[in-house]
Amino acid sequence: MQQVFHYLSEFEEHALLRKGGVRQFRRNEVIVEEGSFPNSLFVIKSGGVLVKQKNSDSDLPIRKLSAGGVFGEMSFLEDIAATATVVADSELVDIFVIERVFLERLLENNMEFFGRFYKSLAWILSQRLREPSTIANQNL
Repeated sequence: MQQVFHYLSEFEEHALLRKGGVRQFRRNEVIVEEGSFPNSLFVIKSGGVLVKQKNSDSDLPIRKLSAGGVFGEMSFLEDIAATATVVADSELVDIFVIERVFLERLLENNMEFFGRFYKSLAWILSQRLREPSTIANQNL
């Protein structure tokens, strides 16, 4: 897996991901439900996920993410409910789950890390804004 948090050192990123622990999900299993409060940041270790948002009468596929993809960052940054549902889109999906409590404690104690971590999240969001915003635009 390529580096996810571009402004953290490789050592910092590996330590952060290891501390979070890995959870495994099976195809179509809901990882995050729209409207819930996941209180975690998620990084895909292997496999892929499908991100969907509720439409008036159905779920609208928004994008697919694969290994190295991050989700839950909006809820983490704004301390709000999840704005989309994320489901496993591979037979098995391994996800690093980094809990908010751990991250906040780590960020409070190291201002240099704090700056690089948030700059990394800004980079992730910036990259996402450059991508096609819907599955239809991704020619899936």
